[in-house]
Amino acid sequence: MATPVREAVIAAILRETTTIGVRYAPRERTVLARRTVEVATRYGTIAVKVASDGASIENAAPEYEACAAAARQHGVPVKLVYAAALAAFDGTRAGG
Repeated sequence: MATPVREAVIAAILRETTTIGVRYAPRERTVLARRTVEVATRYGTIAVKVASDGASIENAAPEYEACAAAARQHGVPVKLVYAAALAAFDGTRAGG
């Protein structure tokens, strides 16, 4: 089904570039539910993004900017703060 926005973008691409055709296809995405929790580390409190499918946690990732800021403040590599945040998160899961 054509939409005005898609038609306008296609027209601009064909008009402004050397291409002679534009491919497009509908896309779908399935995402896990997300929430943010804060964990205490020796470098301070770090936010951790947690993705889950119901009660099962599928992925957890510390917020990069929080890790980078704590690393700068403490003069350590970001990867140390990141690892500490993951360890703290794992500790909260094991402990309750």
